[in-house]
Amino acid sequence: MIAETLAATKTKWTLDPVHSELLFRVKHLMISTVTGRFKKFDLTGETEGEDFTKLISCRLVAGLHSIDTNNEQRDNHLRSNDFFFSDKVLKNMRAYTWTGNIRELENLMERSVLLAKGTIIEDISLPAVPTMNNSRNVQDFHVKTIHKNERDYIIAVLKKCNGRIWGSGGAAEVLNIPPTTLKSKMKKLGIGKENNE
Repeated sequence: MIAETLAATKTKWTLDPVHSELLFRVKHLMISTVTGRFKKFDLTGETEGEDFTKLISCRLVAGLHSIDTNNEQRDNHLRSNDFFFSDKVLKNMRAYTWTGNIRELENLMERSVLLAKGTIIEDISLPAVPTMNNSRNVQDFHVKTIHKNERDYIIAVLKKCNGRIWGSGGAAEVLNIPPTTLKSKMKKLGIGKENNE
């Protein structure tokens, strides 16, 4: 992979095609499993910083007409429209914003092949993409940290329990944690008596 730093927080990666190959395995005509390769392909990814494990996005483009299994007749069949995806599936896949990683794409492809009723994949179950409510302004969108969520939840439970921590019906019992643990969490999260009432 070749890295190119885009900004202080993102790095773009490009696969070096000279030192890489893109192989595939396919069950051809339901008779035999064939291994082949794509002669033309491009893989790019974007990560946070230079840590490749923090992948933000990944894009793989494989040239369908560059399929090579060392058998011209089979290659022509694999390149044809009756083998891979219907036009509807291709259109949906091109329009979809791929937010996952390459393993998710691989699992999606495997699932689609298994669920296909013939040699053409007629339908594909793309994961739902969370959308913002159009009536809300994007600037209003705010994501709370885990600590903020935990703090707000504990305060809500304390209010429901009228500020009582110990005993039957107390916040510790509702949260299913020991009262001493609750007190420690309250101290750590800055929850005082004024928040409980």
